[in-house]
Amino acid sequence: MKKIFTLFITTICIIKFYAINFQVDGIYYKTINENEVGVAYGAPSTVFPNTYTGDIVIPAIVTYNDTTYNVTSIEDYAFYQCTGLTSITIPASIKSIGDMAFFGCSALNKTIYTGDIANWCAIKFITFTANPINYSQNLYINNQELKDLVIPNTVESIGDFAFFGFTTLSSISIPTSVKNIGSGALAHCSGLTS
Repeated sequence: MKKIFTLFITTICIIKFYAINFQVDGIYYKTINENEVGVAYGAPSTVFPNTYTGDIVIPAIVTYNDTTYNVTSIEDYAFYQCTGLTSITIPASIKSIGDMAFFGCSALNKTIYTGDIANWCAIKFITFTANPINYSQNLYINNQELKDLVIPNTVESIGDFAFFGFTTLSSISIPTSVKNIGSGALAHCSGLTS
């Protein structure tokens, strides 16, 4: 009986993490509600390998079956073990990135964000494995690589793991408007000197 129960629970967990609703232009999506979707794991029929490779550009909105959705999250395990993923472009519409979302992305060499620093600081990274910077070790905003980061004075909080593993970051300026710096926000920023 214990083995059957364990198998049942394992099956439920796999369905939860790998459930997708549709695919558009090579990106899989999971419906969050009637207006929102999240980017989902890219191998719906098997556990390995994940199918995302090369340069992936996540759109801010996606249309499927005449319904338009806002893309607001990158779900747990979305790009898990994507050893062929070389760059990721994340839209400003993304509000959260799930656990292990970029774990094992060993070829990821560029993280591009289409929003601004204030929006990046507000993204909810569930763990350090959720942040693509941890793997690419860089961040581009509007096609400009950040090395010297100036947090705008509109920011009151820098979220957990926001810049985790950002090894190419050399300096950061934090204004007095910032009242909270989240857990691991600047951890493993080995190039940070000022």
